[in-house]
Amino acid sequence: MGAEAVSSDFTFGMPSGGSSSSTITAGGTATFGLLLTPAGSFSGMVNFTCAITPAASPTPICSVPGSVNVTGTSATWVTVSVTTTASGSAVSGPFGDLPLRGWFVGWTLALGVSSLLFLGRRRRFVYAPAAVLVLFMVGCGGGSSTSPTPTPASKGTPAGTYTATVTATSGSLSHQAALTVVVQ
Repeated sequence: MGAEAVSSDFTFGMPSGGSSSSTITAGGTATFGLLLTPAGSFSGMVNFTCAITPAASPTPICSVPGSVNVTGTSATWVTVSVTTTASGSAVSGPFGDLPLRGWFVGWTLALGVSSLLFLGRRRRFVYAPAAVLVLFMVGCGGGSSTSPTPTPASKGTPAGTYTATVTATSGSLSHQAALTVVVQ
């Protein structure tokens, strides 16, 4: 009887007792530990890629190591992180981040003071304070030549179930692990 040849390969996936699913809120990160174990006489560089489905905007971001070098017979841990985007708001305008009431007061004040230019018989006394106010308003306006416009609130990762498919490849060998991330 001859000795059987042991094929050179590796296994890749969730270790026994591990969870391939995680529930997080938008803006959170799900972290998974996968196990890469050489089989037979396997040794060499294993490269990783990760794809997220379904497509979303903004899509969750999957982070994996670019590659690991496997030698010997010991298993190697591979950490996978899936990061989502939190919802936020970035609204700014000519009066900063004032609420609508602040905008109204600011514009009313600016229009009221500028109307002083047209009042009174002693125009020279009216022009001086109005000119100072206009210079003050221009000087505090910043360096932009266009008027700022409010920007809409930034979108976070939409709620739903996403699959992160991690592929481990070495030469002609390829194995995949599917991870589930539920965004609430």
